[in-house]
Amino acid sequence: MKPLKTILLFLIVMLMFGQTEQRLDICEEDSRTEYTYSVNSDIPSTTFYWYVDGVYHFGQTLTIDWATYNPGVHTITVYGISDGCRSLPVTYKVYVGECSTIYIPNAFTPNADGINDTWFPIGTGWESIEVLVFDRWGELVFRSVDPKGQWIGNFRGSDYYVQIDVYEYKVTWKGYDREPEVIFGHVTVVR
Repeated sequence: MKPLKTILLFLIVMLMFGQTEQRLDICEEDSRTEYTYSVNSDIPSTTFYWYVDGVYHFGQTLTIDWATYNPGVHTITVYGISDGCRSLPVTYKVYVGECSTIYIPNAFTPNADGINDTWFPIGTGWESIEVLVFDRWGELVFRSVDPKGQWIGNFRGSDYYVQIDVYEYKVTWKGYDREPEVIFGHVTVVR
């Protein structure tokens, strides 16, 4: 058997251009959720073993469809075996997150019938959000920084409800791994 020093496999890990981690936000409309990872060795007849979330795979390449994994941190570990000697493992972390999305309805009916009684942007993967609603004279009628906030059509949280009209909104939001975005638009209050 060869001395241990010369047996240690020299792995060239071709994982995302040599980085040791990767961040993925998987969206329903994404066409690319499958990634291939590969390793090489300068020692012939090397068998590679991959360990991902409790499951072993083997081969020079590993293809993973991250859309089938839950959001969170996943660890890929790979090592090689040649002539009965095992290399040091190489570890790679993959952060699978939710896609950052936002949809802003353009009308609602705050009439206490249990259908469409509240208004607020809808989406996932928000790091922060601020929602401002103004009347036609530019007066602030609603403000929230709570991602689960809801406007029920009242004036600044009081018992007084605003009239049927078109209101202007300004939504400032930041999705994970995104730059902040400001969206202006209109919402109609219908009774």
